[in-house]
Amino acid sequence: MSTPFLKQKELANEYDVSEGMISDILREKDWWLVIDNNSYQAGLKCEKKIPFPIIEESLSLWMEKALQVELIITDSILATKALEFAFLCKEEKFKGSIGWIENFKKWHNLKLYNIHGEAASAPTQDLDVMRKNLRQRLLDYDPENIFNCDETGLFWKMKPTHTISNGPIAEQNSQKIM
Repeated sequence: MSTPFLKQKELANEYDVSEGMISDILREKDWWLVIDNNSYQAGLKCEKKIPFPIIEESLSLWMEKALQVELIITDSILATKALEFAFLCKEEKFKGSIGWIENFKKWHNLKLYNIHGEAASAPTQDLDVMRKNLRQRLLDYDPENIFNCDETGLFWKMKPTHTISNGPIAEQNSQKIM
């Protein structure tokens, strides 16, 4: 018993495309079968030529693991990690430019998302204890060495309010900073 199959001409007529397009798709069938239908690559008319495939693959795997453990990732962290992989691969031509990072995010469906929840609020339940501790520490200093910095933005321990991800992030899930 034979399995019936459509000829390229019949497929072209059924989908209203050229026979050449059917031929191209069949020639690249392995690529089309493994691609994620929701990915950026699925919408491309031709396969993207990757200039630094080892760095791309390494960063892609690292990003996948980072998303699994819900790390907070910024563009600068992504660029730094890409440069680390380039150094390990002895790829001297790789620059990790802003354009390359933006394209990497586009190719992998990554966007900058706000971290939802109470990420920016102060722990009000601990406020009284924190004030008492601050007063105790200030007693050790001479008053002429205490300055008012209420107009200065000293946020060196503040968690980022945005992260790169493939979907929205809740604040309680994004506790770790890379």
